[in-house]
Amino acid sequence: MQPFVYLFPSRNKAELYGEISSRSNVLDIGAGFGMNVRYLPKDIEYVALEPDIKKHILILKEIKKRGIQKYSIVSSFAEEMDFEDNYFDFVISSLTLCSITNVQKTLDQIWRVLKPQGKYLFIDHVKAKEGSFLLWCQNKLKRIWKIKVGCELDRDIEEEIKSSQLIPIKIEYHYFLLQPLISRRIRGNMEK
Repeated sequence: MQPFVYLFPSRNKAELYGEISSRSNVLDIGAGFGMNVRYLPKDIEYVALEPDIKKHILILKEIKKRGIQKYSIVSSFAEEMDFEDNYFDFVISSLTLCSITNVQKTLDQIWRVLKPQGKYLFIDHVKAKEGSFLLWCQNKLKRIWKIKVGCELDRDIEEEIKSSQLIPIKIEYHYFLLQPLISRRIRGNMEK
């Protein structure tokens, strides 16, 4: 499949999260500043998982602005989720797997908390192609990037996702030109 190029992440998220239906239970892993909330239906049960409690007020602001009535904000790491098995219709994440300590454990947890036929919808940056100038740059800057930004520039998220228990429904690759160092991205829909 040919990767596509886009300039506006909002369109990309709107397309990906557009399949989330009303009255769904949605878990947002690494909810950060609540930037995914605006793309979700208002009549869902929304759970934001964000270990940094300083960001909770920003998530709450986005929830209130969107008008979501049923919500909770949980301070926990994705590898240590404390939710019931088979509970969520959808798990979503946006530029999150790059900063999680143990990606496979997180993907196992996602599989555990999803209902049968539940979906994991995600966008993340991926390691640049082998031998590319971009990979050379990522390798040179990865230590300082980890300290300043908190994510792994050269993590092979693509391979991690493919080796999980989740079943790929649709995986797409694209480039986001406004962030050249993390321009190569993956967008996916996977099912339990």
